[in-house]
Amino acid sequence: MSLDRAVRGAALFVFTVVIATFTAAQDITLTAQSDGFSVTGEIVGFDGRYYRVRTEFGILTLDSEIVNCTGEGCVDAENFVPSLTFAGETTLSGNLLPSIVEAFSFDIGAIAERETNDGEIVYKLIDRNVGSTVAEFRFVLSTSSQGFIDLSARRADVALSIREITDDEADALKRDGLGDLRRPGRSQIIGLDALVSEGNEGGRLTTETLATHGVTLLSPSADWVDVLQNGMGLSNEKLNATSVNAAEFYPISTRNFGRADPLVGVCGFSVLPTRANIKSEDYPLTVPLLLYLPQTRQPEILKEFLAFIRSDAAQLVVRRAGFVELTSEEIPVSVQGARFAASIPRAGKFVPLEDLQAMVDVIGSATRLSMTFRTASGANGLDAQSKSNIQQLAAEIRSGKFDGKTLVLAGFSDGQGEAAPNKDLSKSRADAVLLNLSRALGREQMERVSIEAHGFGEALPIGCDESGWGRRINRRVEVWLR
Repeated sequence: MSLDRAVRGAALFVFTVVIATFTAAQDITLTAQSDGFSVTGEIVGFDGRYYRVRTEFGILTLDSEIVNCTGEGCVDAENFVPSLTFAGETTLSGNLLPSIVEAFSFDIGAIAERETNDGEIVYKLIDRNVGSTVAEFRFVLSTSSQGFIDLSARRADVALSIREITDDEADALKRDGLGDLRRPGRSQIIGLDALVSEGNEGGRLTTETLATHGVTLLSPSADWVDVLQNGMGLSNEKLNATSVNAAEFYPISTRNFGRADPLVGVCGFSVLPTRANIKSEDYPLTVPLLLYLPQTRQPEILKEFLAFIRSDAAQLVVRRAGFVELTSEEIPVSVQGARFAASIPRAGKFVPLEDLQAMVDVIGSATRLSMTFRTASGANGLDAQSKSNIQQLAAEIRSGKFDGKTLVLAGFSDGQGEAAPNKDLSKSRADAVLLNLSRALGREQMERVSIEAHGFGEALPIGCDESGWGRRINRRVEVWLR
């Protein structure tokens, strides 16, 4: 095929996810039905409609409905069964996602047949009426890091992680032609988990205890080490300490939800790992349960599954499995008196009384929603949970849940620096959330509800500014409803 003919047909080529992989090199020739131009190359994958072929011009993708295929690697499109591979952190690949697949199978009228092999769980979804296999879901049990490696090597279609992708991992995947997984739409949160401790002296865990005696991690997953190091700033020598006074941490999904101790900062602020505090990330050791998607074409069955994950039925599975679901909760201001009483005396000393009064005028008669927006560490963009919250809030607005009401985006800052610039910064963060929300909704849907953005600076701290995690949870945009 000549180069000019390749350019002439380039509009037909798009990148696609590798749903069917081919381990042995198989050459095929795809010929356009319209004008007869053809391309020959090694088949890389097929998703039920699109062929992906490695050619002299690079990896190209062609619509099977507008080409004729010749060669041993050609696929029977009419009888094709999509097979999806999810690889990554064991909490997700070995527990939560399989449970959601079983619920999804029931939802689409199929029977889920499960097989367990070494390090893998495979489900065949069989049509309940016809008896034919409609899809195969494969889960490879490993770690968050290995999930990204398998995605890069095309051994997986979706990576599963309990942490955000690192810049190095994202850059490597981008170089491999899978797009920038840090961009909106490339990740989706399934639910939430958190590291908690119980049985400490006085029924609480102080930052002084952690710094002095260290912690022991009661979890088989090495991914949780990053959570403690990044969430609490612990050094390596304080992890997995053998001292009898060391605090024992475990994922809340593995134990009794109501027995965990609160975390207490050096200034006296205390936060319990309640569902509302985990959903809002006010509890600092919260982790999003993430799946990452390459910037490639998604087969219909995967699109349906991703949509199902956000449904009430799937989120009920998340909760029953011991995790924290994504649906927002309303927290009346009447139950937040202790938070207000503890916070206002510790507000920045340069915050004038009129600023506190202005805050109370705006949110004093409102109800707080459990979703909160925070920036990623060391960046101006939203973190993974906040990106998911944008989509969740947009979906709830589209559903009519807030019709006739006003949503207040209330921005806050930590107490570092001058009060006036911090107030401006908190307002700019609220404005940024409003912009992201408007993009997710579109102009027509934005008219369903009134939305305000305010900045209150240092007026309502919820963590100790003396610690890194305290400053981090103070920098936030809350959502209030009135």
